Amino acid sequence: METLYKKIRSVRISILTHRSLYKDESSNEDVSKSSEGLLESNDNETLDYDIRPQNEKQRTPAAEALEYEKVFYNGTLFASSLYKGDPRPELDLAWHTLVKNNNLRISKGELDTLGRTALPLADGSGYYGQLNVYHHLHCLKFMREAFYAEYYPDAQGPTLKMHVALMCHADTSITTFEWEEGIRRPMPDFTGWHTCNNWEKLDDSATARAFSMFDQVSLINPTYGIAFTMVNGEIDYTPPGQEGFRAVWPEDFEGQVHG
Repeated sequence: METLYKKIRSVRISILTHRSLYKDESSNEDVSKSSEGLLESNDNETLDYDIRPQNEKQRTPAAEALEYEKVFYNGTLFASSLYKGDPRPELDLAWHTLVKNNNLRISKGELDTLGRTALPLADGSGYYGQLNVYHHLHCLKFMREAFYAEYYPDAQGPTLKMHVALMCHADTSITTFEWEEGIRRPMPDFTGWHTCNNWEKLDDSATARAFSMFDQVSLINPTYGIAFTMVNGEIDYTPPGQEGFRAVWPEDFEGQVHG
């Protein structure tokens, strides 16, 4: 697998200009239409029934934001999309916007309903959690960047557990095949109607809960201080016990502005 991965990376290396990755943190940017260019909605279509057990639907803090709609996948091969192609600023911004709500506040009552525990945010605004859809998108973002190693030198490579999420949420809709003029092999037709979560509504709900893991005030380890300490504009990843590590606390930056 590692050999195959290296071969894939090697064929993607190009003379693209190096640039830094977007930090995966909350921002004040307007949320873009994340399904634009990929899905087209038609409000006149009848929705399929959602057959999941009612109790399963409610086991998420995002339950009130779940709204299903009929959308048309423009899944033809080589179709253009806001989220694919060679690295460029607008593509990076699109992916950054998709994952920017990766870190969320969860209330104590919601944790009790879930039967879970979580570390409290140091500012008292809630507890640290994620909606797994943002985690999956985050992993997919890193996989895309791994194909352009020269452009994204900090890319973390493929995440091999993505198959677990895909199998858990198995898409059982059908793809059909047709003959096309001038092509010997059968060609798939990925277009079709699907019943999907309304992404804009779900993402807006997450935006209201989102916080930045780099804000220097929300994630404070009771033993080791600020979880993602910023030193000269860079995150210090030195682990406890290693030479150079020191615990840093919010009061060390008293009077400074953190972002």
